[in-house]
Amino acid sequence: MTATAPRGRDQSRLNLIDYALMGMGSGLAAYTAGMSIGREDTAQFLATGVILGTALSYLVRTLLGATSVVKVDGILYAAAIVCAVIGNPVLNGFLPDEGFARDVMMAGILAWMLVLGSILTWRDGTLLFQAIPSVALFGLVGCYDTYANAPYMFFGFLVCLAIVLARANRREMMRQAVESGYFNRADAPSTPQEFPEQSPELYEDIRRGPWRWQAGPEWALASALVIILLSRIGAPVLQEVAKPITGAVKILAPPSLRRAAGTNADSQQSSYLVGRGPNGTLSDKAVYEAKLDRPRYLRTASYEYYTGKGWSTDLRARAEGDGPIVDSVKYALNAMGADQKRVPFGIRPAEPSRQLPLPGEPTALDLNSARIRPDGGGILDRAMTDRVSGVLVESTQAATNAPRDFGGLATTLFDASLVSERVKEFAHTASTGAKTDYEAAEAIAAAIAGQVKYNLNAAAVPSSEEPVDWFLFQNKEGYCDLFATSMALCARSIGLPARYVIGYLPERTDGAGNFVVREADYHAWCEIFFEKSGWVVFDATSGAEQVQGGERGSSDERRPWYTGKWVVPTVRGALAIMAIGVGFYVLRGVRPKVRPSRYEAHRAYMAYERTLSRGLGRRRRPGETLEAFAEAAIPIYGPEAVELGSRFARALYGPTDPDEAEIAALRTATKALRKR
Repeated sequence: MTATAPRGRDQSRLNLIDYALMGMGSGLAAYTAGMSIGREDTAQFLATGVILGTALSYLVRTLLGATSVVKVDGILYAAAIVCAVIGNPVLNGFLPDEGFARDVMMAGILAWMLVLGSILTWRDGTLLFQAIPSVALFGLVGCYDTYANAPYMFFGFLVCLAIVLARANRREMMRQAVESGYFNRADAPSTPQEFPEQSPELYEDIRRGPWRWQAGPEWALASALVIILLSRIGAPVLQEVAKPITGAVKILAPPSLRRAAGTNADSQQSSYLVGRGPNGTLSDKAVYEAKLDRPRYLRTASYEYYTGKGWSTDLRARAEGDGPIVDSVKYALNAMGADQKRVPFGIRPAEPSRQLPLPGEPTALDLNSARIRPDGGGILDRAMTDRVSGVLVESTQAATNAPRDFGGLATTLFDASLVSERVKEFAHTASTGAKTDYEAAEAIAAAIAGQVKYNLNAAAVPSSEEPVDWFLFQNKEGYCDLFATSMALCARSIGLPARYVIGYLPERTDGAGNFVVREADYHAWCEIFFEKSGWVVFDATSGAEQVQGGERGSSDERRPWYTGKWVVPTVRGALAIMAIGVGFYVLRGVRPKVRPSRYEAHRAYMAYERTLSRGLGRRRRPGETLEAFAEAAIPIYGPEAVELGSRFARALYGPTDPDEAEIAALRTATKALRKR
């Protein structure tokens, strides 16, 4: 009877480490997808789904083991992908905070592929397939450029994937070695003959034997680090070199992800979410040139209806019977008294655009193709870079009181259920004691500026929170959209007609006296209507403390590798890489040493091959066996070349390791052959 070795862990199969690594890597991709649309709750939901699905797969794999059921995982995985594509509208409804918008639906589909696929990763093939939607997601997020931490998430994903790939490769070699009979050779007495794939000793043999450089994770990790370093250091250089060719090419994020709802857009968007967190798309790039008498707010769009999460112009948001849309520009012009002045201005798009930001209450545009929308923004009939000149009307009468009957405009609409009681109390407390509506509005703006800090990099508002309440009383820092929303809602809570406005606030000028409007000048503010004065700007950010690094007008534009804020993170990254390298060195030092005899035999063989190459005048051809190469050298070195080649083959690939005496004899024979 043949003795059966005790069964142990199957070293040729997936284990907890593999599932943990791939769950973490694909979870990073899913989390990045959610953060790219500015919704942290969605990001956490997707990442949690991937991690739980991966844990379930590990449980299934552990329970089913080597049964034939696990072999159908590929078919089930394909079915899950089909469900993610076809059923995406339904799946998207399960996500918090309205999920993915229509123009970024592909990111949602890929994210659900990761979630559903994670449940069915029962073998190496399906587990590693998770990398495909993950890489696609990171590619989309890179195009959106709306999540600043995406490169670091991608690096973490690459490290996880590199280790899993190395481990999968090692397992595959283990299976192939078992099937080839390598572990049943005569010099392996400790090998369990029935279950060689469960031998830890033979698993270590794979790691330090003939398969060492094919199975180790070192090269995979090194490749990931090289990719990151090249992209971090080399990409900006290539970008600078390619600017003369690609300067006119601009990739914009989908409209739902762009804060500047009007930048090169064809029309005003019907909705605008606030509190979506850091915006990675703003840069120092000039988008307009403005001829103005002084720094002025340039309006691209205004919004009247507060939805609880943002602003809307959608007629469906209007309560029935609230009257028709009123042209707010004409209403303001008609309401102004005789004390007014006319100020000329000029706006020129830096690149072809249909959107036209306008100052104050504009009138008399000089281009037939330029029109003023009822909300106060401008639009061109076709994309162009022509200069548009016009005149704005400005009241010279000081603002005092606001009308309560606003002629059908919806800026007086105030749904108290959408705002918390302490926000309304905050507004009433701040305005107490004001003698006029204008003083009340100024008091509210000052109270907001004293309550919170301005920070371009502030975290997104959780979907479970009301934005203004969370901004004023919990997070206490945010972007201009939260300042403007807070100002508008506080003004409405005391009966003032206010609206939310987006556009630009340029402050830089060129040598000719024109204001340069940059992407980083994108801004949001509140406008309140006053009798005989029209719309008056109230910008609560102007007096607020600004967090260092998140100041208004700052840019995240990537600069050449030799300048910018990348130095400290890069140094830290280099130190981390060095620490990883030291760790690998230490770990390699405590492993059983690689068999030096095989290594020395290989070095001796290289000298032998160089000798034959020198005599033949050529190198060993790809696919040419050692025996064939030696036979080709017989006319020069005689049959001794073939005999010596056979000795090298036994030393390199034989069942036993060569000793020092045999290696020394091979070197001596090679030297003798060289002298022929």
